[in-house]
Amino acid sequence: PVVSQFVGMLGPLGTNLLLLLCGFWITVSLRKPTFELGPFLRNRLVRIYVPYIAVVLLSYSAWALMPQLGAGKGGWGLESTLSNLLLIPGLFPDRPALTVAWTLSYVVAAYLTIPLLARLLGGGMVRRIALWMTLTSLPFLLIAGGYSIAYRIAYIPLGCLLAEVYTEAPAETFTGLK
Repeated sequence: PVVSQFVGMLGPLGTNLLLLLCGFWITVSLRKPTFELGPFLRNRLVRIYVPYIAVVLLSYSAWALMPQLGAGKGGWGLESTLSNLLLIPGLFPDRPALTVAWTLSYVVAAYLTIPLLARLLGGGMVRRIALWMTLTSLPFLLIAGGYSIAYRIAYIPLGCLLAEVYTEAPAETFTGLK
């Protein structure tokens, strides 16, 4: 029982770490002098969507060939299929055919919004840190206010905040060398 509980905790922990690293690496990428939004988005979306759509289509094929497996959590309807292909389940109250859709919807939303937010705020580190702190705390404030929102979304701006601190701090801060 203890081992199965530990293994059961690894999935959510891995998801949180993925979201944290996503925010971190988006922010590190934004700080590169050669950063271009168009190629950045194209590369990330291709890396996410091509494998995801392949797995969704394989899953739907398996469900069609072996009905005893069930039609997935989302069902067979056109609305559910489009919702899954567009990665909407994590952003709106919808059931995904594949539970990975919840996490991927957060990642895609981050790829689309974080570069735009950072550009809107310009080059001021203090403004960016204030934004990341606000976005990290906002889901918890909404939950406290009675709204149903996934707290995991807070890990992405937390990763952005860590990247800001990491890239701005002197090397001695992290190595202990002076």
